[in-house]
Amino acid sequence: MSRIAVCAPHFTRVPQLRDELLAVYPDADFNDGLRDLAGDELIAFLRGHDRAVAGTELFTDAVFAAVPELRLVAKIGVGLDSLDLDAMIRRGVLLGWTPGVNKRSVAELTLAYILLALRKAEVVNHEMRAGTWRRQIGHTLTGKTVGIVGCGHIGQEVVELLAPFRCRLLVNDPRAYPEFYAAHGMTAVGLDDLLAEADVVTLHLPLNATSRNLIGPRQLGLMKPAAVLVNLAR
Repeated sequence: MSRIAVCAPHFTRVPQLRDELLAVYPDADFNDGLRDLAGDELIAFLRGHDRAVAGTELFTDAVFAAVPELRLVAKIGVGLDSLDLDAMIRRGVLLGWTPGVNKRSVAELTLAYILLALRKAEVVNHEMRAGTWRRQIGHTLTGKTVGIVGCGHIGQEVVELLAPFRCRLLVNDPRAYPEFYAAHGMTAVGLDDLLAEADVVTLHLPLNATSRNLIGPRQLGLMKPAAVLVNLAR
């Protein structure tokens, strides 16, 4: 009988998720704390389990070496950079992961950040709570040029949410989606051109060797002074 360790605190705090898992694995163990486990603490929690549900905890080679009975890790959400995939392959640990499973929630958060940044709502809120009233001049999203860097599951969902704002859409992605681009009036451009032309830039990329440090000082220097950059890349 498999034993499951649920490491992710945000999983354990959702009653429906707990109940569904317990219906299949009644002996599942949950991290009921309010923080991620790490290092020796994570190892101690995982010991004696052959399966784990991971959130953003760092599953390093040292963790896998210390818990050789662990044979499968199920990852919640997007982004696999917290898992040492090479170590998992080398040690024969399986990965369970559903790409795009939370694309709508991340896309809605992206839209919220874009609107907050353009309208400077967060700045106004912070200043008013501190007892200061200062008029801020914000900008509308409607009609703006939006650059989408990474147009996979989440990037495409963001495009769908932007439809009512009638934005001009630029896209940069090493993997082309020509049918989607055509259906939504998007223009594929180089990264430098996208950064130079966009009023809003949003990143939706997996964090790996090809995307790490993708936006550095030179790239930031290409952007318009008032441009908004939203980074939800993982």
